[in-house]
Amino acid sequence: MTPVMLWVFIGLGGIVVVGASLAASRLLQGRIFDHKIRVLFETGQHDVGAAKLVSCGRYREAADNLVRWRKLDGAAQLLADAGDYEEAAALYTRARQWGMAALLWMRAGLPREAARCYAKDGQTEKAARLYLEHGAPDQAVRLLKRVGSFEAAANIQRATEGDEAALETLREGGLHAQAAQLLFEIGRDDEGHALLAECYDKQGDWDAAANAYEAQGRLEEALARFIKAEKFLRAGALAEQLGRDEQALDLYRRAKGHDRLGQLLARLGRHRDAARAYLLAGRTEAAVENLLEAQDVLSVAKIYERTRREGAALSVLEVERDHPQFRDARLRRARLLERRGDISASRAELVMLVTRLGVSRETLDIVYRVTELYVQQGDAANALKVLERTKRRGLSDPELDERIVRLRQAVDRALGTSRSSPALSIAAALPQSERYEFLHKLGEGGMGAVYRARDLKLGRLVAIKLLLEGDLPTDQAKEYFFREARTVSQLSHRNIVALFDYGEMGSHSFIAMEYVEGQDLEQMVSEGRKLPLRRFSSICVQLAQALDYAHQQNVIHRDVKLANVMVTEDLVVKLMDFGLAKAVTESPDRSLVVIGTPYYMAPEQIAQEEVDHRTDIYAMGIVMFRLLTGHLPFVEGDVLRAQRYEPPPDPLSLNPDLPRPLVRLVSQCLEKRREDRPARARDLAAAIQAVCP
Repeated sequence: MTPVMLWVFIGLGGIVVVGASLAASRLLQGRIFDHKIRVLFETGQHDVGAAKLVSCGRYREAADNLVRWRKLDGAAQLLADAGDYEEAAALYTRARQWGMAALLWMRAGLPREAARCYAKDGQTEKAARLYLEHGAPDQAVRLLKRVGSFEAAANIQRATEGDEAALETLREGGLHAQAAQLLFEIGRDDEGHALLAECYDKQGDWDAAANAYEAQGRLEEALARFIKAEKFLRAGALAEQLGRDEQALDLYRRAKGHDRLGQLLARLGRHRDAARAYLLAGRTEAAVENLLEAQDVLSVAKIYERTRREGAALSVLEVERDHPQFRDARLRRARLLERRGDISASRAELVMLVTRLGVSRETLDIVYRVTELYVQQGDAANALKVLERTKRRGLSDPELDERIVRLRQAVDRALGTSRSSPALSIAAALPQSERYEFLHKLGEGGMGAVYRARDLKLGRLVAIKLLLEGDLPTDQAKEYFFREARTVSQLSHRNIVALFDYGEMGSHSFIAMEYVEGQDLEQMVSEGRKLPLRRFSSICVQLAQALDYAHQQNVIHRDVKLANVMVTEDLVVKLMDFGLAKAVTESPDRSLVVIGTPYYMAPEQIAQEEVDHRTDIYAMGIVMFRLLTGHLPFVEGDVLRAQRYEPPPDPLSLNPDLPRPLVRLVSQCLEKRREDRPARARDLAAAIQAVCP
């Protein structure tokens, strides 16, 4: 062996030795590394151990170790990072991390597995959509029904299985409204309405059930449900449709459906009742039409008078002898002519009436009125002739004899003076009373005449109001009036006219009140005049204080208006006629209720609802509006309807100089809902003082 070869062998041997040494070293290092990894996992340092394995590219081994130590989510994430989505998804599924599992199942191309995981994750719609998109609609339906999404399930079934399957699912889920809608869509309307009716009946939703029954034409069932739902107006319409008119009338009354009530009553020929209903509905003209059908011209005339249409009242009262209200209508026409100052025409009306009816004991009161009118014109001679001619007709009556004697004496005393001597007026034209000496007439209105008189017993001046004949037609009505008078007589306030006495005087009921020197507000602001703010404030504060006192005594005025507010020369306010409006217009036996004064009436008063102190506050709002603007808010057309439904004009449009806070206060008083008005009259008084400069 040559030296060269020897060195070659020696070199090769060295290489082998070095290689073996390196291999042994690597093996030792690997065992040391594996040992460290095992220690890290055994000591709970799973993330560190896995990270070291991953750094060496040993993903599967890292994942297996994490699985071994039940770190499934960490193992799944490692496999996902390595692109092994199916294994990763399986591990997330085992870990119950449904959202991540679903995402990776999708990446792995297994959508149904993903759908199952989405369902478990609560993402029902996404799961159902996956099932549907990948050919498993039945699984989508089962899933949606399991989670209570019956409507969504039915929508799928309708597209894949048909309408019947969808209907069954909707019924199963209790979705009756949706099932009914589907029935409507496919033309099975009767089944749809029946299903709704059954459903609403079970729920106790009577209104909805009634509508469903009505849609089917099952009116009996609909009527019963509307009554249960207290939908009396709808129930009344159905009762009327079924021919049950009396039940319909009762239901309309319960609903306060005055308009519908009036229509039905008119159709049934009950025109007076229809007129009452129309008045409560605020439909004055419809009421008038029905009253004319009922030949009740007296009530029509009263409506016209209260709405300042005296010409129309005179015309409607001009009836012929065969009219059932001939006597009373012509008497009222004569009174109206007298109030207008046409004494001759009034007397002629009364003479015509006596001529047509004949002179008898029943017409003596008309004869007496003819003589009184002659005396008012200073024609005592003709007055006496009328009485004497009546006596010659063979009538025997003590009052007739007394009047003849008294008038003869008055004529004899007046022969040497003037035919218009006051003695004639006192002797024949004024009422007679043992206690009161009537001095002269102060005025006459819709409910009676007012006289200045002297109380002979107490020696003081009083104002006596005699109610017109017919305003308290029966004993029951008179008792009603006197009960109100007793209540009002208890009031004692500086700004309320005191009521001293009440009772009957001949054929008239009367009240004796404090006599007040001054003007009423209607006289103060005639011809559209307005009050200066300072005077307005003084008057309205006193008026509000008077009302507040009365309200504290549980007395409601019900007829606050300009003509019922007197103002003395010292600007002291005196409120009059407490309770009189209620006694005259709401007495329980009146055949037709014509309430209050339309220009001042609150909506609830027109509707004949229960009134309270805020009804007076509304009327005071009208008074304030008139004093500030020179106009009433509602005067044209159907005033009653306007009071109930139409907003009043803006006071600033009639008087731009008004303070805006005062305008807001007036508007608040005129709110249709009483809850929106000032709560008390004292609050109103304080507010007026605060906003008026």
